[in-house]
Amino acid sequence: MNTFRISAEEGQLLNLLDGLSELEWRKFQSLCVTVMAEGCQEEVDRSSWPSFISFRFRNEDQLLIDKLRDAVLIYNGRIAWVMVAHQRDGLPGVNWMICPKAMWEVRELAFQCGVSAGQYMAEHQPGFGLTAYDDLKGLTQHIKKYFKNERGDVAR
Repeated sequence: MNTFRISAEEGQLLNLLDGLSELEWRKFQSLCVTVMAEGCQEEVDRSSWPSFISFRFRNEDQLLIDKLRDAVLIYNGRIAWVMVAHQRDGLPGVNWMICPKAMWEVRELAFQCGVSAGQYMAEHQPGFGLTAYDDLKGLTQHIKKYFKNERGDVAR
């Protein structure tokens, strides 16, 4: 298990996954981010950007991946979620992302507009971001229960 725990609520699913199998890398969309603007740090509200998590397991287990995909697929929350793989060119391992299905569906359109899928969603559906952040809590609890039922225990 990674000794660094994420304290932000939007990163709790990553803590859960790290308890199932050690993560080598992780990333998540925060409600508020710190950026550099004109040489100064500035807090920027990202609540209109949909939440997502990205991660790579240190030692990937296909059975765990399959179960995690199943857990995401059967979740019945306010929005639909997907788990998608990104093969790393020339590097070992697979980066995984769990994100709102709507965000995944606009990625090509966003690319054509020269923005990220998150930025595209923030501009065209600004209320969706907060819905996604709220629903991520439900998805995290669902996955926790799913793995507790599967293993008879719960991730750390």
